[in-house]
Amino acid sequence: MKRNLFIVVTSILALLSSCAAPRSWSQTMSLWPGESEDQVYLIYGAPTRSQTLSDGRKVATYEFKWSFDGDLRFGEVTFGFNQGRVTNASFKGHQTALRGNIKRPTDRPVIK
Repeated sequence: MKRNLFIVVTSILALLSSCAAPRSWSQTMSLWPGESEDQVYLIYGAPTRSQTLSDGRKVATYEFKWSFDGDLRFGEVTFGFNQGRVTNASFKGHQTALRGNIKRPTDRPVIK
């Protein structure tokens, strides 16, 4: 009984706290275009997967997982680059997997 109550309460809290999150996350991701490709790597580390397109543009994706009691959720953050600069930044997937993984370009100092 206590376990079920814990799951219900946790789920409700997660739902309520995630309602406002996507707007702020979209605003955070909109700060990335124009930043250097190196800054993405300094903040996020090595991508889960990346690809260089035939025209020289690059795409880097970071995958995140969240699991609890057998429930597995996925999310990803993707950056597009052209000539060493971020051209676009986006996220998709479940909010619980993305929580804590949507970062600003200023989250860590730039190493020059």
